[in-house]
Amino acid sequence: YSYLVGEQRELFGTVVQVNRLIVVIAAIVLSAAVFAFLRFSTPGRAMRAIASSPHTAPLVGIDVRKYSAVAFATGAGLAAVAGILLSAFRTVNPAMGAEYTLNALIVIVMGGIGNVAGGLVAALILGLTQTLANMLGQSALGTVIVFAVLTNTWSEKRMPPPAVKPPTA
Repeated sequence: YSYLVGEQRELFGTVVQVNRLIVVIAAIVLSAAVFAFLRFSTPGRAMRAIASSPHTAPLVGIDVRKYSAVAFATGAGLAAVAGILLSAFRTVNPAMGAEYTLNALIVIVMGGIGNVAGGLVAALILGLTQTLANMLGQSALGTVIVFAVLTNTWSEKRMPPPAVKPPTA
């Protein structure tokens, strides 16, 4: 992709590097393909069933080992494609995914496990928050804000409501 680094195009009044535009288009197409695969295909439905209830999936005839292997292979393939797309504008090294691990976990929890559309919305919220924080000069602030809001929301859902004492007369 290095031959595309210097090439730029104007898109909606904004100058965009061609390699980044290709990455965005490929990511959108890939996200739509994953969504369709998980929503409409038999292996995708089986993987969603296993994710929501691995103990009851065999009761309806789903081979848990087979579709778990398919899920692992699909995840590995998507990670490989993500690395290839990322290499279009970043330097490649063996630890290049480590800096994205916290963001990935935040997106998974925020969007809902197994919810592709929720994950896309969560990624957009996280990205916009981090971009705003970068514009304010605080690069880690965006992740901290989203993580704090997420932790607060999650703890409110998990914690029982406080006991209410009856009024004493």
